[in-house]
Amino acid sequence: MSSSFPVCPVLEDLNLKYCTFRVKIFCISIPTLKFLKLSSTYEVEDCLQDCSLKIHAPGLVSLLCQSNVPKEFILSTPALVEAEVAVLLNDYYVPTTEQRIGDAETISRFLRALTHVRRLSVSERTLQLLFFADNKLKNLPTFHNVKQLTITEEVDSHELFIALLKATPNLESLVFDNLVTTSYPARKVDMVNIGCLFSRLKFICFRQFIGKPREMKLVKLILKNAKHLQTMIISYGAETSICMDDRKSKEELMVEVPNIPRASSSCLFKFSSFFFTLLYDDELIPT
Repeated sequence: MSSSFPVCPVLEDLNLKYCTFRVKIFCISIPTLKFLKLSSTYEVEDCLQDCSLKIHAPGLVSLLCQSNVPKEFILSTPALVEAEVAVLLNDYYVPTTEQRIGDAETISRFLRALTHVRRLSVSERTLQLLFFADNKLKNLPTFHNVKQLTITEEVDSHELFIALLKATPNLESLVFDNLVTTSYPARKVDMVNIGCLFSRLKFICFRQFIGKPREMKLVKLILKNAKHLQTMIISYGAETSICMDDRKSKEELMVEVPNIPRASSSCLFKFSSFFFTLLYDDELIPT
């Protein structure tokens, strides 16, 4: 059984929230559509998993997929500019090896359909599903057109972070939604040898930043290697963080960060509260 979204000849913005599609094929064909959101929750995380999704939207510029990636899909979205992919991963989900490989292949195909976008947001949980497979992140496609990358959720794996940087060779703008790491030990990765991956960066934004040692280490590494960096925004997030150990005050950061040795002498530093950054994202982050 298949189903098509009702004909809406002038519809431009569609938000399908907390929906479960009990059909084999779900089709969205709206030539005027510009913005599409497919969002779910962990309670209904199988909303797209068991169906095939077809999207024919030649004018679509923005796509958000916060759910399971459909097992099959056809995306006809040549004008797509930005995409956000946040695959839900229930903490109680214990996949078999075959399921892990299948999940990785499905997500990889979905990401390959988005390689033409200029702005990409991806959650670490999405990358974790790829990383779970036996072939690690070999299925991660290369996004040659991506200029702006946002990593949502907490970043705790250097391997995932490095792989994503390598997959975006022309990156100019990098945004961390939440860089704060949990208390368990970091994996040993030679961060010095990845410094070249930051050489093209012009803009970087840290949200919910509290100045923990691992955060400061990354800031120093970026400043040391990003010779074209124009702006660094640090959005202080102590009011939203539960990781309060080893944090620095906003005033300490405002003194310490601008005095870190850097490759770009023209880099400007901006400091704000986390909530201010949320309100004025469009003004702070270049498009």
